[in-house]
Amino acid sequence: MDALKIDSNEWKNLENVLEGMMPSYDNINSRMTLGRDKKWRKILINESSNKDIAVEIGSGPGTLAMMLKSRKIFCVDPSDKMHKIAGERIKQAKIPLEKFEFITAPAESIPVNNDVADFVCCAFAFRDFYDKKKALTEIYRILKNNGKFMILDIAKHNNIYGTLIYNYIKYIAPVITGSDAPKMLAKTYKSFGTPKYYADIMKETGFRNIKIMPLNLRTIFILSAEKI
Repeated sequence: MDALKIDSNEWKNLENVLEGMMPSYDNINSRMTLGRDKKWRKILINESSNKDIAVEIGSGPGTLAMMLKSRKIFCVDPSDKMHKIAGERIKQAKIPLEKFEFITAPAESIPVNNDVADFVCCAFAFRDFYDKKKALTEIYRILKNNGKFMILDIAKHNNIYGTLIYNYIKYIAPVITGSDAPKMLAKTYKSFGTPKYYADIMKETGFRNIKIMPLNLRTIFILSAEKI
């Protein structure tokens, strides 16, 4: 794996790990972040207000999608199993299912027309994209002019601080969560790029008004950009 692309076999292993987390997906995330993940997601949720069409890439079991405030929400994920759980959760929450459209596809090939979305987001999923540069090109394509894209993810640092975050994910998070899943996530973190690295690629792709927002003592970041 490198900062732009995950090896195909590793990516398949990662997909299996994520699917294996499904029964306790939200609980694992909450334990890993000491319950702060809900606060960070609210920033994306608020951004979706007054947006007609939103697209969440790597929507998983619908944790964020079912809270987005847009009129129509496209949930894009490579796993049918994730979509099935998301649909069940949406029904249980008594949210109109017709508000959502589930699309089984990777971030690198999104079967959505050009210039469709007012808002695109991904929460703790960008790090796991198979080909991040290709995915950014796809996201730019489906955004309308003046549309906004936001990434929420773990911040990579190429220094001792990054090593501390890596060790937390690999050694401490499994104990806190009672799951071995974070060990695979530590692997993707190790090969992840810094927020600035991806901000520069976004600029090359055509995005403008690119901003990096550090959160939680710079262990988390939000990277936002617009298509103008």
